[in-house]
Amino acid sequence: MTAHVKPPGTIAVRWRDNMFDTKVHSAYRDEGDSLLDIVESISNLPLGFETNGCIRINGHEIKREYWHCVRPRVGGNVVTFHVTPGDNKTLQTVAQIAILVASVAISAGALGPVLGPAFAGGTFASISASLVVPVGGSLAIGGL
Repeated sequence: MTAHVKPPGTIAVRWRDNMFDTKVHSAYRDEGDSLLDIVESISNLPLGFETNGCIRINGHEIKREYWHCVRPRVGGNVVTFHVTPGDNKTLQTVAQIAILVASVAISAGALGPVLGPAFAGGTFASISASLVVPVGGSLAIGGL
């Protein structure tokens, strides 16, 4: 990982292309620029940022209606850009259905050919595995 050297008198802005990406993009902007000025000056923000993006300073979300007047200062401020799914529940619904289908398939023995006869349909291992999937999936969906 390459360390970024922040030029003096600038604000560091960081973002990822998506929440699972390990690569962090960085840009440096002069103190005095508003958050809206910063957003408009960066051409490679993540897909969907225009509609579902949010900005946080030191972990605190700044509402979109204040972007034009909030001006981060140099000295300890961490400005991060995030893309949120918004209020659309379609992705969560589709994910819930996929978890249900996966759970049923696992309990019916879908893991048997991969993990051996212990995971054949109706065995203790396949039923246990099918119970773990909805728990883990629900926790993952909660993070959306």
